[in-house]
Amino acid sequence: MEGTYKNRYDVTLLVNGLPLVQIELKRRGLELKEAFNQINRYQRHSFWANTALFQYVQIFVISNGVNTKYCANNRNQSFKQTFFWADVENELITQLDKFADTFLEKCHVSKMIAKYIVLQETDKVLMILRPYQYFAVEKIVKRVRETTADGYIWHTTGSGKTLTSFKASQVLKELPDVDKVVFVVDRADLDYQTTREFNAFSAGSVDGTDNTSALVRQLTDDTSLIVTTIQKLNTAIRPGSRHTAKMASVADKRIVLIFDECHRSQFGETHWRITEFFKRFQMFGFTGTPIFAENAT
Repeated sequence: MEGTYKNRYDVTLLVNGLPLVQIELKRRGLELKEAFNQINRYQRHSFWANTALFQYVQIFVISNGVNTKYCANNRNQSFKQTFFWADVENELITQLDKFADTFLEKCHVSKMIAKYIVLQETDKVLMILRPYQYFAVEKIVKRVRETTADGYIWHTTGSGKTLTSFKASQVLKELPDVDKVVFVVDRADLDYQTTREFNAFSAGSVDGTDNTSALVRQLTDDTSLIVTTIQKLNTAIRPGSRHTAKMASVADKRIVLIFDECHRSQFGETHWRITEFFKRFQMFGFTGTPIFAENAT
């Protein structure tokens, strides 16, 4: 490719004729960061050249044979945003040949491109899920497809719960048997940073007001993914409220409820009210600090 400079790339994977995965290889013993820096140079020097087809790249893979990482195509990328792939038991897959057998397997890499890359709206950059985020979403989807059981995801603080839960919501709303996905957060926990994070994935999804009418309207129209606060949900389904008549049509729909920081919100009267009101619901909680018998106090 000839742009500002002539560049010869290593390996390009074409999907339906478009270069969607770009692989940069270094010999054993060289630092992985050298491959990362080279991709950044290519972005500046020649990805835009000719018909700019390489601007379509979704995923970068860098490897020195022994260590292999992946990242989303993002002009503002830092090396911290490159990830090792892992199996479902969280065992890292670092060798290039094993990585190719798992991550670059046709069905898997297609699924990563089609489902597990997110456009972060605020900065208009691509983000890609880490392996534990991918497996968490896959397990939730499998459970919704095959059962009516509930579940929870334990991700430690700072590991990207917001992205995982939001992506799970997006995938679930496409399932034909699911009428609505309701993504519930506790307004008490919505500091500036959290609000900004939610709104980055879906502009205006968290408004921080007490207006329940908008939620009732979304629950009763054809909106498939709703982001709301537990306070509004509680008001909407309260028996004898002014919303009761409108909400009657919602009770029998198949609703998947996803709760952020569920260890704080899923007990007492609110939890009971939700389980009494919805007849065909499934609940999934996300938490960094789950409550077990040994730490229930």
